Amino acid sequence: MFKVFYYYYYLFYSKILIQSDPHFVTILALSFMESLWINGMLDTISVFLYCHKIGKYLMIGISIFMLIINFFYYQSEKVKNRILTEKPIFFHNHRITVFIVVGISLIGVSWMFWGSMFSKSFLQKC
Repeated sequence: MFKVFYYYYYLFYSKILIQSDPHFVTILALSFMESLWINGMLDTISVFLYCHKIGKYLMIGISIFMLIINFFYYQSEKVKNRILTEKPIFFHNHRITVFIVVGISLIGVSWMFWGSMFSKSFLQKC
């Protein structure tokens, strides 16, 4: 799944938003998106089970950790070239893949805004 996200983020940053180093920007975007999902899930679990929000330093730490992991994994030319030559897609359909990648990315980014409101409203009930 992450191969597909890496490939489509790479296409976005190399073809649409032409960057001088699309590989690095792709790693940043992928790490950011993964950390949003992980932080959102951890925050939701923490609020539901313990009636406590996770701290901002934990969220920042998770983001930095994901950046380091992705940087070391995707920095390899072998991995990068393999993903770019495979051109991975979901369900053998380009349009469905674009829809899934954009949809999951938008949900992840939107969690930054409505996730905190959701957590606050649920914490008031605790």
